[in-house]
Amino acid sequence: MANNNMLYLQMRNYLLELIAQHKNTPGYILPSENQLAQKFNASRISAKHAYDTLEEEHLVIRQRGRGTFIAGSQDASPAVSFPPARTLPNVKIIAVIFPHINSAFMNELVEGIRIELSKRDIAFFLLLTGSNQEKETQLLQMAREHCSGILLFPGAFSKYQREILELVLNRFPLVQIDRYLPGLDLSYVSCDHFNAAYHAVQYLLEHGHRKIGFVTHPAPHATSIVDRLAGFNKAVKEFDPQYPGYYKLTAMADTVNFEDLFTEYMNQVHPEAIISSNVNFHSRILRILKKLEMDRSVDLMLFDNAFMSVEDFVTYHPYIIDQQPREIGRTAVDLLCRLMEEDMEPVNITIPEKIFQL
Repeated sequence: MANNNMLYLQMRNYLLELIAQHKNTPGYILPSENQLAQKFNASRISAKHAYDTLEEEHLVIRQRGRGTFIAGSQDASPAVSFPPARTLPNVKIIAVIFPHINSAFMNELVEGIRIELSKRDIAFFLLLTGSNQEKETQLLQMAREHCSGILLFPGAFSKYQREILELVLNRFPLVQIDRYLPGLDLSYVSCDHFNAAYHAVQYLLEHGHRKIGFVTHPAPHATSIVDRLAGFNKAVKEFDPQYPGYYKLTAMADTVNFEDLFTEYMNQVHPEAIISSNVNFHSRILRILKKLEMDRSVDLMLFDNAFMSVEDFVTYHPYIIDQQPREIGRTAVDLLCRLMEEDMEPVNITIPEKIFQL
């Protein structure tokens, strides 16, 4: 009992630290009970107890199907203005521009960035675009005037824009994260999306699966999707040059009739395993499989450990493609600092994935 109490206190203190660090971060999602239990090698009961006490103290808000948020922060709006430079004469400031941070992957990216910047005594503004390119342009303009560098996670369906081209021409220190605009001479850091999908197929083949499906956004959604599709295609064609193209299901995760599309896909293809290319698909796929009573007959390979919002629907342990977001964030900061300190050519860095069973 004493050991359980100690673990509960350790988990509670860890959560309190996260709350203190991210109380002003809009949309920050705290770890799930399962993730917390795994981190401390404890039972989920102890993790639940830690969260229950924080909820009783009105420090967290738990929303079924979404996750656990810091009380008072989930509806906060990000700052969109900068203080005059003279008010912070000896402080370097960078802008961190993201479309959103409503997933475990995004939160871990930001945490990796925050930790690395704190080591270097560099301040940062976290600015959210909501995947609105006009707002992204405005924030890039502001950051260019007031900051020493920019970390940019481009929104979905991003296109070339004048502001980006001007940053390129002026060699302004900027590092793209996860996605990139092809053909532009800009640094970026991301997971190795091609090999992540390629290795995911190989992993499933090694575990006896032969009918492997792939659920994905359309390729124009982002370069990460393009690379994942290419990696999947290469792996299945190496296995079988006649591998059917209809094993891929392409749709937007928020498509109104996604359930009908996915149900028809399952009834026609009958895949033994499915690789889900985006966290936005995960919860919908799990719910539909359970409704179809297929949740125990199909193995899932999912990008990112984002089960805080869907763990109530999980009846087995899926495979996870861990993109190592903290390492991506840390590496992006390191590269940006090098760009800020010296005139160097753009650098492209890919981080290898890790595949494991949850």
